[in-house]
Amino acid sequence: MTTHDQPPTAPAPASLIARWLTENLNTLSGMDDLQIARRFGYAQQGAIRAWKDGTRPVPPGAIFTLAEITGVTPEEIFALWAAQLLSPESVEGKALTELAGRCVRPEAHALLSRMKRTGIKLGAVTDEHLDLLRWMTASGHQRRDALSALEPV
Repeated sequence: MTTHDQPPTAPAPASLIARWLTENLNTLSGMDDLQIARRFGYAQQGAIRAWKDGTRPVPPGAIFTLAEITGVTPEEIFALWAAQLLSPESVEGKALTELAGRCVRPEAHALLSRMKRTGIKLGAVTDEHLDLLRWMTASGHQRRDALSALEPV
Protein backbone atom coordinates (compact mmCIF):
# COMPACT_ATOMS: atom_id res chain seq x y z
CA MET A 1 0.00 0.00 0.00
CA THR A 2 1.49 3.37 -0.98
CA THR A 3 1.20 6.53 1.07
CA HIS A 4 -1.60 7.70 -1.22
CA ASP A 5 -3.59 4.52 -0.57
CA GLN A 6 -3.70 5.04 3.19
CA PRO A 7 -7.08 6.10 4.55
CA PRO A 8 -7.14 9.65 5.87
CA THR A 9 -6.94 9.94 9.60
CA ALA A 10 -8.89 12.56 11.49
CA PRO A 11 -6.80 15.03 13.44
CA ALA A 12 -6.72 14.50 17.18
CA PRO A 13 -9.21 16.75 18.99
CA ALA A 14 -7.48 19.97 19.99
CA SER A 15 -9.14 20.44 23.37
CA LEU A 16 -10.78 18.62 26.22
CA ILE A 17 -14.24 19.64 25.08
CA ALA A 18 -13.53 18.49 21.50
CA ARG A 19 -12.37 15.10 22.77
CA TRP A 20 -15.35 14.85 25.13
CA LEU A 21 -17.79 15.74 22.34
CA THR A 22 -16.19 13.20 20.01
CA GLU A 23 -16.43 10.45 22.63
CA ASN A 24 -19.80 11.26 24.21
CA LEU A 25 -22.10 13.68 22.37
CA ASN A 26 -23.91 11.25 20.07
CA THR A 27 -24.19 8.49 22.66
CA LEU A 28 -25.45 10.66 25.51
CA SER A 29 -27.81 12.71 23.34
CA GLY A 30 -29.14 9.77 21.33
CA MET A 31 -28.87 11.93 18.22
CA ASP A 32 -26.65 12.00 15.15
CA ASP A 33 -24.64 15.08 14.17
CA LEU A 34 -27.33 16.42 11.83
CA GLN A 35 -30.02 16.18 14.51
CA ILE A 36 -27.72 17.91 16.99
CA ALA A 37 -26.88 20.62 14.45
CA ARG A 38 -30.58 21.28 13.88
CA ARG A 39 -31.10 21.54 17.64
CA PHE A 40 -28.55 24.38 17.58
CA GLY A 41 -30.23 26.01 14.57
CA TYR A 42 -27.72 24.88 11.93
CA ALA A 43 -28.94 23.43 8.61
CA GLN A 44 -25.96 21.05 8.30
CA GLN A 45 -23.73 19.15 10.71
CA GLY A 46 -20.49 20.94 9.75
CA ALA A 47 -20.38 23.09 12.89
CA ILE A 48 -20.84 20.08 15.17
CA ARG A 49 -18.10 18.18 13.36
CA ALA A 50 -15.83 21.22 13.64
CA TRP A 51 -16.47 21.36 17.40
CA LYS A 52 -15.59 17.68 17.63
CA ASP A 53 -12.36 17.92 15.67
CA GLY A 54 -11.34 21.12 17.41
CA THR A 55 -11.20 23.29 14.30
CA ARG A 56 -13.95 25.58 15.61
CA PRO A 57 -14.36 26.52 19.28
CA VAL A 58 -17.61 25.66 20.98
CA PRO A 59 -19.45 28.96 21.56
CA PRO A 60 -20.37 29.79 25.17
CA GLY A 61 -24.04 29.94 24.22
CA ALA A 62 -23.94 26.20 23.47
CA ILE A 63 -23.18 25.21 27.07
CA PHE A 64 -26.77 24.92 28.28
CA THR A 65 -28.04 23.11 25.20
CA LEU A 66 -25.13 20.65 25.36
CA ALA A 67 -25.94 20.05 29.01
CA GLU A 68 -29.63 19.59 28.25
CA ILE A 69 -29.21 17.12 25.40
CA THR A 70 -26.49 15.05 27.13
CA GLY A 71 -27.80 15.06 30.70
CA VAL A 72 -24.49 16.47 31.94
CA THR A 73 -24.53 19.50 34.25
CA PRO A 74 -23.81 22.94 32.78
CA GLU A 75 -20.98 23.26 35.31
CA GLU A 76 -19.24 20.20 33.86
CA ILE A 77 -19.69 21.47 30.31
CA PHE A 78 -18.44 24.90 31.42
CA ALA A 79 -15.24 23.39 32.85
CA LEU A 80 -14.56 21.66 29.52
CA TRP A 81 -15.49 24.80 27.60
CA ALA A 82 -13.17 27.00 29.69
CA ALA A 83 -10.31 24.56 29.15
CA GLN A 84 -10.53 25.10 25.38
CA LEU A 85 -9.57 28.74 25.95
CA LEU A 86 -7.12 28.48 28.81
CA SER A 87 -5.34 25.74 30.66
CA PRO A 88 -7.28 24.80 33.83
CA GLU A 89 -4.42 26.11 35.98
CA SER A 90 -4.72 29.59 34.49
CA VAL A 91 -8.48 29.93 34.92
CA GLU A 92 -8.17 31.92 38.10
CA GLY A 93 -8.96 35.31 39.57
CA LYS A 94 -10.36 37.88 37.20
CA ALA A 95 -10.44 35.55 34.20
CA LEU A 96 -12.56 33.00 36.09
CA THR A 97 -14.99 35.67 37.21
CA GLU A 98 -15.25 37.15 33.73
CA LEU A 99 -15.79 33.78 32.03
CA ALA A 100 -18.31 32.66 34.61
CA GLY A 101 -20.24 35.89 34.41
CA ARG A 102 -20.59 35.58 30.64
CA CYS A 103 -21.28 31.87 30.26
CA VAL A 104 -23.16 30.33 33.17
CA ARG A 105 -26.37 30.75 35.06
CA PRO A 106 -26.29 33.09 38.07
CA GLU A 107 -26.19 30.20 40.56
CA ALA A 108 -23.21 28.63 38.79
CA HIS A 109 -21.50 32.03 38.68
CA ALA A 110 -21.99 32.31 42.45
CA LEU A 111 -20.33 28.91 42.93
CA LEU A 112 -17.39 29.85 40.74
CA SER A 113 -17.00 33.19 42.52
CA ARG A 114 -16.89 31.39 45.88
CA MET A 115 -14.26 29.03 44.47
CA LYS A 116 -12.14 31.99 43.39
CA ARG A 117 -12.42 33.69 46.77
CA THR A 118 -11.56 30.53 48.70
CA GLY A 119 -8.67 29.56 46.42
CA ILE A 120 -10.16 26.25 45.25
CA LYS A 121 -8.66 25.30 41.89
CA LEU A 122 -11.15 24.35 39.18
CA GLY A 123 -9.55 20.94 38.63
CA ALA A 124 -9.66 20.08 42.34
CA VAL A 125 -13.40 20.55 42.88
CA THR A 126 -15.23 17.48 44.12
CA ASP A 127 -18.96 16.77 44.28
CA GLU A 128 -18.77 17.48 48.00
CA HIS A 129 -17.32 20.93 47.31
CA LEU A 130 -20.12 21.66 44.86
CA ASP A 131 -22.80 20.46 47.28
CA LEU A 132 -21.38 22.63 50.05
CA LEU A 133 -21.04 25.65 47.80
CA ARG A 134 -24.60 25.20 46.51
CA TRP A 135 -25.86 25.09 50.10
CA MET A 136 -23.82 28.17 51.02
CA THR A 137 -25.18 30.17 48.09
CA ALA A 138 -28.79 28.98 48.42
CA SER A 139 -31.38 31.43 49.64
CA GLY A 140 -33.18 30.79 52.90
CA HIS A 141 -36.22 29.79 50.88
CA GLN A 142 -34.21 27.21 48.91
CA ARG A 143 -32.66 25.79 52.08
CA ARG A 144 -36.06 25.45 53.75
CA ASP A 145 -37.48 23.67 50.69
CA ALA A 146 -34.48 21.32 50.54
CA LEU A 147 -34.76 20.47 54.24
CA SER A 148 -38.52 19.91 54.08
CA ALA A 149 -37.99 17.46 51.20
CA LEU A 150 -35.81 15.23 53.39
CA GLU A 151 -37.44 12.20 54.94
CA PRO A 152 -37.37 12.00 58.74
CA VAL A 153 -34.82 9.62 60.19
